[in-house]
This record gives sequence, C-alpha cells and structure tokens, in this order.
Amino acid sequence: MQVEDVNDNSPLFMYPNKNYTTTEIWAFNITPSETVMQICAIDLDSGQNSEITYKLRSLNNNKNVNSLFELSEKTGELKATRYPTGDDLGSFELEISAQDNSPQAKNRKSAYIWIRFNITEPL
Repeated sequence: MQVEDVNDNSPLFMYPNKNYTTTEIWAFNITPSETVMQICAIDLDSGQNSEITYKLRSLNNNKNVNSLFELSEKTGELKATRYPTGDDLGSFELEISAQDNSPQAKNRKSAYIWIRFNITEPL
C-alpha cells in the first residue's frame, strides 16, 4: 500500500525570514538582469505538494514595480529589469507570495512576505 502526501504544510520563507525586511539599494549599483535578492521558501510536504511557485505584487499604487523588478516563479530570483531613473528613487514595497503546487487548487497553501527597497543616490 502506498500512502500519498496530504498537503498539510504551508510554505515557509527561509530568506528573507522576517516580514518588512528593508534593503537599501544605491541606484547606480543596479544593472539590468542583476539579481537584487534571492527569495527562498520551503514546503515540508512531499512531491508536487512541496513545489513552490513565487509571485510578485506591488504594494505601491503609484509605482510600477513590474517595470523595475521581475521575479522568477520557479527559482525566487528577484532581478532588476532596467536601469533605475530619477522617478524610481524612494521606496518600493513588494509583496512576495510562495504557493505550493497541490493538484487540487482548493488545497493550495500560500505564505507571504513584505520587502521594502529604498533606492537612493549616493551623497
């Protein structure tokens, strides 16, 4: 008899491991395709229930986060998509979700983390 895993665990963020992580970024240090942060979550279930999909959402209504950052759904790698401009200076607040891939959509579990990037110019 083979017992299948029950999707009883939610993803858990390993890095960053706390909400409201603030990261300072100097605008001139960001280049397109550069990894800004590596997001990492795990799920203690097994098989398909342990596979993680990452999603990015802006918490800033007035800034287009997706024009500056992209998040790999599979690897959690957060990259810059272009050089920042003067309009990008200030804070970007991001919500990143990690969702397991349970075959039954109603059984999928998610975890969320919030990150703030302060993009500044050197003095």
